[in-house]
Amino acid sequence: MSVCWNCGNLPTKTIAPGIEAKVVWGDRLMLLQVALAPGAVVPTHHHPHEQMGYVVSGSLELAIADEICPLSSGCMYLVPGMTMHATKAGPSGAMVLEAFSPPREEYK
Repeated sequence: MSVCWNCGNLPTKTIAPGIEAKVVWGDRLMLLQVALAPGAVVPTHHHPHEQMGYVVSGSLELAIADEICPLSSGCMYLVPGMTMHATKAGPSGAMVLEAFSPPREEYK
């Protein structure tokens, strides 16, 4: 099992149209570097995993349950497990770091 990675050498996984991620994981935690193209959308969904994120650059609008969160560089967020949520990238797109616990099998 690797313990150090260079993101430039990791394969890219398409999460949704216009959304690509570089993914690493351990036994109980997963980290993604996610690039969202301008206007890219993650449709409303939920999963049992707890999810946290940090907006590195750009902007996005995150809907979590009944709350709409406009987020830009330097913002962080939490999506509790089993909570409906959706995302739309801003006009310049966004780069986000996201953590999931436990790791999402479908992203491995």
